[in-house]
Amino acid sequence: MYCGVDLAVKRKSTIAFYDGKSSGYVVEVNNSELSQAVRDCDVIAVDSPLSLGKGYRDFERCMVKQGLRVFPTSFLMELYNVAIHTLGERGNVIETHPGSSQKLGDITVLNAQSKDEADAITASLTAFLHSIEHDYEISGLEGVIHLAYKVMAVVFLHSGEFTLLRFSFSRAYRSSCTSSR
Repeated sequence: MYCGVDLAVKRKSTIAFYDGKSSGYVVEVNNSELSQAVRDCDVIAVDSPLSLGKGYRDFERCMVKQGLRVFPTSFLMELYNVAIHTLGERGNVIETHPGSSQKLGDITVLNAQSKDEADAITASLTAFLHSIEHDYEISGLEGVIHLAYKVMAVVFLHSGEFTLLRFSFSRAYRSSCTSSR
């Protein structure tokens, strides 16, 4: 099972569970329930910083140069704290940014009732791609982020369950960041 978490601070977080084949489901949980909810996930891709930097982290500056819109971690301290306290002890957690994955890939979630659902599903697909080493990884001295890249996905969501109507991808690549301030 591959999990995507659209982490929230003041409301419930959204988790998408993807079976690695063609379907999955989406749930909302309180952050106090998050660790237990994802206990059986092979890879967990979370839409939250998992490392800190002063302003933009080096790999985020590389993302900005590629036209991707991200917030510096100083804006996301509460989110970072929730991520570290609920998921930080696990070795199978990766940082992702669904908005960037949706931009770099062609990922469409039909019938999503919220951006949170679409982001969690995108993150779950990224978790799967990471497990087979087909994700786009941007790394720097201040951390690493995993994105979907060169993906074509059409996902249909209905009553909390989703089906992949189309899912194709090519092998992405790893990129080390050498961005200067």
